[in-house]
Amino acid sequence: MAENTKIDSTGRILILKSSDDSGLLYTGANVAVIRGKKVQLDSNLAVSPGDTISIGRDRYIAMAASPVYFKDFAERGAQIIQPWDASIIIRYCNIGPEMNVLEAGAGSGALSYSILTSLGNIGSLVTIEKEQKYVELAKKNLSTISNFKNWILINGDITTVKLDRKFDATVLDIPEPWNALENISRYARPGSIISCYLPTFNQVETTVLSLHKFGFYYLETFEIVKRNLLVRESSVRPDNNMIGHTAFLVFAVRLSGIAFD
Repeated sequence: MAENTKIDSTGRILILKSSDDSGLLYTGANVAVIRGKKVQLDSNLAVSPGDTISIGRDRYIAMAASPVYFKDFAERGAQIIQPWDASIIIRYCNIGPEMNVLEAGAGSGALSYSILTSLGNIGSLVTIEKEQKYVELAKKNLSTISNFKNWILINGDITTVKLDRKFDATVLDIPEPWNALENISRYARPGSIISCYLPTFNQVETTVLSLHKFGFYYLETFEIVKRNLLVRESSVRPDNNMIGHTAFLVFAVRLSGIAFD
């Protein structure tokens, strides 16, 4: 990760990928950051996505920055939400421009970054994080890649925090989301989707059984399992190193309380 790297305002950040390594390229300053070390490149280079570039003995492909490569530039703290889970959460919650999104549990900032790229510059993300160390970590990681002006990061408790707006989607990555449902119900718009990211069966059970009490209608729970393939000539097979479980995804909708007979 870059250490206080000054980013030229006219430039952009690219991901650098090799077969076994990754880094960042700040195009405005033509500075590469590989394994935490800065490398000054030729000032005449104009690297774009799809280009290849040699740095030291390694050759890298330049790629546009995206949440898929969060792990390649972020400092890790809590377990990050993987891209395949984040994508389903964003699509199921119908997150897009002009929406106000509430998130609880910043962690390293991976899901925050995914949501912000879906919002673009229109809409807002309010992230509530109880632990100060994760507030600082998420802020540090996202500032490496961009200056998100529509992101409000609050050090607080989602079970009691008071907010100044209603939200079009709610995403919870906290150990006991059932304790936050009463407070969230005050701010979730009718018809909006709430998503809970939960590693264990017990968490799922307690959450689902608590939803109706606070005005949410349970939709479904599932998990996404990603299986990579090793692709070789005449020898394509599943990769032995498979992640068998990340978390369960619980979805519900906020009821309006209006019923037509």
